[in-house]
Amino acid sequence: MATLSKRDIKILIVLAGILVLLLCYLLVYRNFTNKKDEADQQIAQLQPELDKLREYEANKQEYIDGIEAAKANISAVLPTLPTEVLTEDELVFAKRFEKDLGVDVTEATFSDPVTVEQFKSVTEDTIDDPSRQVDMTVYKKPMTLSVKMDYDQFKDGMDYIFDQDTLKGFDTITADYNAEERNLDVSVSVNSYYTTYKDAPETEHDIPEVDTGVANPFGTRASQ
Repeated sequence: MATLSKRDIKILIVLAGILVLLLCYLLVYRNFTNKKDEADQQIAQLQPELDKLREYEANKQEYIDGIEAAKANISAVLPTLPTEVLTEDELVFAKRFEKDLGVDVTEATFSDPVTVEQFKSVTEDTIDDPSRQVDMTVYKKPMTLSVKMDYDQFKDGMDYIFDQDTLKGFDTITADYNAEERNLDVSVSVNSYYTTYKDAPETEHDIPEVDTGVANPFGTRASQ
């Protein structure tokens, strides 16, 4: 049996140490490589989301401005939508329309409310908390007016409808020239809009400016 010299023993010890270090390095490197591959895969999966977040960040001010504009629009529109419209409210509008414009309303026909749209929205009280959205339904309550007026009153009448504090509009309007009376016979369908939702505040209603029981408040032919 050959004996090893001290020099050979030292060489073997050094080689053994190098081998151990190499094995440790290979194990650590392989583990690192595996983890790096896993991390690369996760990064690749998250990259689209990261790109989207970067896009959001780049357009942050635009989104903030958009939110503020939307809040301003909601704040402007909601007060114009009462939570109820009664026939009496329409009657008051018709009387004021007649008086303020100096026209002759000869007939008013009232119809049942019609659903316009249903959606989720914040209210005036929850406008800063989008999580508190409520189910809203917007209705329109049509009223058809038959009116005798001249051309200037006709133009002013259209502006009058849209200038109300509460949201109004019209679906149809017809105007025929009355040669005998030298004015226009106008029929206009005026819509009064309102919204309903849970815990909506109660709308205050104007009191009709006619005596109770008057069947024809315009003093002309009977309304239907």
